[in-house]
Amino acid sequence: MVNTEHFKLEHFFIKSEYYVYRLSSNGRNTFALLDEVSPLTLIKVYNIPKENFHQIPVYAGFTIEPDNTPNTYNRSIDLGDGVRNFNLYDLPSHPEGQHTVTDNKSTNWPTILKFLKHIAPYSKPFPFSKHTYTELILEYLAIAWKYPKQRLPILVLLSKERSTGKTTFLRLIELMFQNNAQLVSSSDLESQFNLTWGTKNFVLVDEACINKRLQVAIRNEATSSSRIINAKFKNHLSVPNYTKFVMASNEIADFAEVDIEENRYFVLEVAPLAPNSEDPFLLDKIEAELPNFLDYLMNHHQFFWNNSTRFWFPYEAYKTPALNKIVKGERYFEVMDITTTTFLGLLNDLWFSYSNDNDIQFAISPARDYLGLDRTDEFVLKQVLKDLGFHCTNNKTRFNCAFAKKQIHSRQYSCSLGNLRKKLNWKPKKQIC
Repeated sequence: MVNTEHFKLEHFFIKSEYYVYRLSSNGRNTFALLDEVSPLTLIKVYNIPKENFHQIPVYAGFTIEPDNTPNTYNRSIDLGDGVRNFNLYDLPSHPEGQHTVTDNKSTNWPTILKFLKHIAPYSKPFPFSKHTYTELILEYLAIAWKYPKQRLPILVLLSKERSTGKTTFLRLIELMFQNNAQLVSSSDLESQFNLTWGTKNFVLVDEACINKRLQVAIRNEATSSSRIINAKFKNHLSVPNYTKFVMASNEIADFAEVDIEENRYFVLEVAPLAPNSEDPFLLDKIEAELPNFLDYLMNHHQFFWNNSTRFWFPYEAYKTPALNKIVKGERYFEVMDITTTTFLGLLNDLWFSYSNDNDIQFAISPARDYLGLDRTDEFVLKQVLKDLGFHCTNNKTRFNCAFAKKQIHSRQYSCSLGNLRKKLNWKPKKQIC
């Protein structure tokens, strides 16, 4: 969403061509657009006398240097060779804010916090997760605002119901990043012409339904270091790529075919709003609180993680149960059902003879045979066991395998019975007398 109040029409000269940085519209949204124009257009359309052409700024080329800090942002970027390049990232224009916390630990951005707790509840994705959904989303937004060059996982908001707040979250990103965020459709991403979104820091896709070909393209776009910008009848541009994708969809089953080993997606399943709880002035309240919220993100947020992967977060931090609903194929869930049923039975049988501190130990091959699976299911079984909290040793050891019922020499899978009981929400069928 372009902040038209602060938008400045700009004219400049690059590599023997004149350009205009101006506002345009596709019928849905207003956005900043780069136009290659003739000297005659500058004279007749933009009212620049020919004798004033020497005042038009000259740049060597285009680049993208994201920066949300007014004291350090520059439109003109020297890449190290002493020449100026036009920075296609626009400095967001927000009033100065100040994050404060009251005596009862309430923030001075309560509407935003309440909304984020709806989108990402204050509960953990899994019982052994280190942080809650709310903490994850605040970390995501803080990284995006303070370090806009940082790659982040593709954030996906899913729900079967409409009116859950997914589109409002996209609007929140628009309000934060202004000209540097663009709302598009899936068909816009499939077009060979990407000028409207290709230079943006955030690409927001509402009502997304991603086919296999587009999914591959988005995965590449989310991780590539540079991008070619294509526009009709214009020269191609090559610019650095810092784009992050946020998608919202009501199609959980048909959103996309995501491979089971995929680690690019941070998926949230959004609950419906309570009946009669929609606030028609929600965006106005969010916009009013935004300066204080941005001050919190920039100056007060305490990061939980260091930048340890290409997406900052360790993968396990943003892997959620909602991701399992869109992984490729149904075999994962079939194996999950088989494994869960088996371990529930084992827990009931072991109730009297083992304490919560005891580990159940086994090797993957005997477990696979015991569950009635074949070798083709082994990768999926390992993923299911990992989701259930089982850990695997790096080296082979000799131990008593629960499924082989004898000592074997193998890599060992183990999990304490107490943790497994919590994971499966297990209660004994028998009572201790």
